[in-house]
Amino acid sequence: MFLLCSAYAVQEARQNLAMHRPNRLGELEHLVKKLYLVDAPLIMTAAVGAAGLPEKDLSILLAAIEPRRLLPLKYFLTYPQ
Repeated sequence: MFLLCSAYAVQEARQNLAMHRPNRLGELEHLVKKLYLVDAPLIMTAAVGAAGLPEKDLSILLAAIEPRRLLPLKYFLTYPQ
Protein backbone atom coordinates (compact mmCIF):
# COMPACT_ATOMS: atom_id res chain seq x y z
CA MET A 1 0.00 0.00 0.00
CA PHE A 2 1.18 3.52 -0.82
CA LEU A 3 0.36 6.68 1.08
CA LEU A 4 0.38 9.58 -1.35
CA CYS A 5 0.31 13.22 -0.45
CA SER A 6 0.56 16.48 -2.31
CA ALA A 7 3.89 18.19 -1.71
CA TYR A 8 1.86 21.39 -1.45
CA ALA A 9 -0.21 19.91 1.41
CA VAL A 10 2.97 18.94 3.27
CA GLN A 11 4.33 22.45 2.81
CA GLU A 12 1.10 23.91 4.23
CA ALA A 13 1.24 21.52 7.19
CA ARG A 14 4.83 22.55 7.94
CA GLN A 15 3.90 26.24 7.85
CA ASN A 16 0.86 25.75 10.08
CA LEU A 17 2.80 23.71 12.62
CA ALA A 18 5.67 26.20 12.62
CA MET A 19 3.19 28.95 13.54
CA HIS A 20 0.94 27.10 15.96
CA ARG A 21 2.78 24.02 17.27
CA PRO A 22 6.49 24.20 16.42
CA ASN A 23 7.27 21.46 18.94
CA ARG A 24 5.35 18.99 16.69
CA LEU A 25 7.40 19.57 13.52
CA GLY A 26 9.60 16.56 14.27
CA GLU A 27 6.55 14.29 14.33
CA LEU A 28 5.40 15.65 10.98
CA GLU A 29 8.79 15.01 9.42
CA HIS A 30 8.71 11.44 10.74
CA LEU A 31 5.33 10.92 9.05
CA VAL A 32 6.40 12.63 5.81
CA LYS A 33 9.20 10.07 5.42
CA LYS A 34 6.49 7.41 5.03
CA LEU A 35 4.67 9.30 2.27
CA TYR A 36 5.11 9.28 -1.49
CA LEU A 37 4.94 12.97 -2.41
CA VAL A 38 3.30 13.88 -5.70
CA ASP A 39 2.67 17.06 -7.61
CA ALA A 40 0.46 17.90 -10.53
CA PRO A 41 1.99 18.36 -13.96
CA LEU A 42 1.99 21.99 -15.05
CA ILE A 43 -0.04 21.32 -18.19
CA MET A 44 -2.82 19.73 -16.11
CA THR A 45 -2.72 22.62 -13.68
CA ALA A 46 -3.30 25.11 -16.48
CA ALA A 47 -6.13 23.09 -18.00
CA VAL A 48 -8.04 22.44 -14.79
CA GLY A 49 -7.25 25.92 -13.48
CA ALA A 50 -9.68 27.25 -16.03
CA ALA A 51 -12.43 25.49 -14.03
CA GLY A 52 -12.15 28.18 -11.35
CA LEU A 53 -10.89 26.21 -8.35
CA PRO A 54 -8.74 28.15 -5.87
CA GLU A 55 -5.04 27.49 -6.49
CA LYS A 56 -4.50 25.78 -3.14
CA ASP A 57 -7.35 23.33 -3.80
CA LEU A 58 -6.30 22.81 -7.39
CA SER A 59 -2.78 21.73 -6.43
CA ILE A 60 -4.04 19.11 -4.03
CA LEU A 61 -6.72 17.79 -6.40
CA LEU A 62 -4.32 17.46 -9.33
CA ALA A 63 -1.68 15.79 -7.20
CA ALA A 64 -4.34 13.21 -6.32
CA ILE A 65 -5.34 12.69 -9.95
CA GLU A 66 -1.83 12.38 -11.42
CA PRO A 67 -0.77 9.09 -9.77
CA ARG A 68 -3.92 7.34 -11.01
CA ARG A 69 -2.17 7.03 -14.36
CA LEU A 70 0.47 4.83 -12.69
CA LEU A 71 -1.10 3.24 -9.62
CA PRO A 72 -4.46 1.58 -8.95
CA LEU A 73 -5.76 4.13 -6.47
CA LYS A 74 -9.19 3.60 -4.94
CA TYR A 75 -9.59 6.40 -2.41
CA PHE A 76 -8.97 10.12 -2.03
CA LEU A 77 -9.02 11.41 1.54
CA THR A 78 -9.15 15.05 2.50
CA TYR A 79 -9.72 17.04 5.65
CA PRO A 80 -12.34 19.81 5.48
CA GLN A 81 -11.54 23.05 7.23
